Amino acid sequence: QYGVTFNTTGSALTPEFGKNADWKAFSATIRSTNGSGARGVEVIQYVGNPNDPHQPPAEVPEAVTPSQLQFDDGSSTFSVTFQRSIAGEGSQQPAVNWRFNASSQTASQIVDTMGRCASCFNSPKLAVNTSFAEAIASQGQPDIAPGARIVSVEFQNSP
Repeated sequence: QYGVTFNTTGSALTPEFGKNADWKAFSATIRSTNGSGARGVEVIQYVGNPNDPHQPPAEVPEAVTPSQLQFDDGSSTFSVTFQRSIAGEGSQQPAVNWRFNASSQTASQIVDTMGRCASCFNSPKLAVNTSFAEAIASQGQPDIAPGARIVSVEFQNSP
């Protein structure tokens, strides 16, 4: 299972996985699924605990329509097209500068795949109010199994 997690709050925080996670950086994840032998994609919203912001947020599946989220399955890649509004925090509109991180999930853990270590990746700013096409290569963790590695993430934006 692979995913891209977004911080749509406008802060400079990169979503990080593992024990040092700063949950304020988690807005939504778009991740692959593999149910009944068919690959697909889902959107997860993160709802923080207002009484204890240090606790992991609740993962809430986002109901989306086919016009909001499209999935194109390739042999070794996949692409997802989505409306920016589905990655916002609840009813709030997303900020114009987003940060991201990519991950893969093994049987026992979620692995940060963009940095050389769990907190080594610093996301570039994605200015979602401008048009852009950008490919960001993973810096690669050497101890991740080849089947769990993400080589790069590409974003194309057309506001």
